[in-house]
Amino acid sequence: MIRAGVIALLLATSTSAMAADCRLALILAMDVSSSVDPAEDRLQRQGLAQALRAPDVIEAFFAADAPVALAAYEWSGQEKQAILLDWTMIRTPPDLARAADVVSASKRAHSEYPTAMGHALIFGAAMLARAPRCLSQTIDMAGDGQSNDGFGPAAAYRAPAFAGITVNGLVVNAADFEGELGLIAFYQSEVLHGPGAFMVIADGFDDFERAMRIKLIQEVSPAAIGGLQVEGFEYFWQKEAGRGASFWISRMMRAGVLASVLIVFAGGGWANCRQALALALDVSGSVDAREYRQQIGGVAQALNTPPVRARLLAMPEAPIRLMVFEWSGPLDQTVLVPWTEITSAAALDIVIDTLDQTTRRPATPGTALGVAMSEGVRHLSQQSDCWKRTLDISGDGKSNLGPRPRSVKPRLESSGVTINALVIGVDDPNIGNIRQAEIAELSSYFRAEVIMGPDAFVRTAIGFADYARAMREKLLKELEGLVFSQGPAPIQQGQ
Repeated sequence: MIRAGVIALLLATSTSAMAADCRLALILAMDVSSSVDPAEDRLQRQGLAQALRAPDVIEAFFAADAPVALAAYEWSGQEKQAILLDWTMIRTPPDLARAADVVSASKRAHSEYPTAMGHALIFGAAMLARAPRCLSQTIDMAGDGQSNDGFGPAAAYRAPAFAGITVNGLVVNAADFEGELGLIAFYQSEVLHGPGAFMVIADGFDDFERAMRIKLIQEVSPAAIGGLQVEGFEYFWQKEAGRGASFWISRMMRAGVLASVLIVFAGGGWANCRQALALALDVSGSVDAREYRQQIGGVAQALNTPPVRARLLAMPEAPIRLMVFEWSGPLDQTVLVPWTEITSAAALDIVIDTLDQTTRRPATPGTALGVAMSEGVRHLSQQSDCWKRTLDISGDGKSNLGPRPRSVKPRLESSGVTINALVIGVDDPNIGNIRQAEIAELSSYFRAEVIMGPDAFVRTAIGFADYARAMREKLLKELEGLVFSQGPAPIQQGQ
């Protein structure tokens, strides 16, 4: 359990935070392309309005003193975007009620155009450029299909405007089964953007209100830390106050404040490291020589990108500890980079150079995923003085040798280790749409069988050529955190 002894070390954005008008600028984007019929549009529009009126959403909006700035627009074709709700500062419940009424009364502007998602994202970024000054910016992108007009999300994200924007997704799962799988994978790999980005899946437009309500609560809720002030933000302990340190650390990391935390426990000093991170790379027989090189080089490339370097080096006095190992068969786990404290740029450069110079070793071609999970947790058990321990396991297939993940996972859950996954889909262009379905199936397998711990997640790469991008985004999410100052003792459950 985290005690009250908490000390702030650094908040890089403290000056701008004090000047901010709000904690979050949130813009809601609704798909009104031709695949959305009039009845579905009504369900979507009224579902959003009802979600904004839901008591638990209202509670989340006003859980902190600093307000949320809210806007909404609809989108379809390249030049077919229309504002439903312009920027509105949500300071009081009546403000939120009026915003819900505006959305509810809005009329559809377009109905016969394709799905130009990249153009819709650019429109959202332009609206955020004139939003009130807030500590963070989020686009909430709802849709029932993949982009099929103009440029896609990847091209949009190359625009400098997206550097500080998070894009979350609401997938309206309204098509046939294979189409649904492809859509989920598309959102995972193409739409989600920024550290902490996530998606919620609605089972058709009838389920839109429920999914939007869940999504809004997660987006607007402040960090669940009792009585703490972070540059004017009052954070609080939720009813789950007894869940323990690992739960609260994960909630804090999800808060999106742009710094790192260091925790002091009662009777103790600073933690020796803020996170131990083990990267486990799949080198089974399905990974050929070219793909092996793309994977190893992708890790090195991701570690060397400026935003990842910045997060790794943000707090050298409480460093990240990093190690890398590869795995395949039951007896084929090889450490490539031993535990290394990233206390300086030079230390990080040594890790990157080691990976760049790594050559493939002979190994059993099978996929002993359960053994790899156990081996990763064993390595992380050596880092018990770190306040968070994470296994980042990559894989392009299901386990086929040794104990299955579902058999291993119950025994590992008490370790306190979080296991995240990076799923690599096949990259054969001849497979076409089947590729998306296979990625979605493999993602579901890793989500059900492999990942564990508070806020554990799965990232996808569309082939090994996409591995560096996926690993970069994964590392940024894993390394996000906050700095906070000492506050009063937490409120206990029932008080």
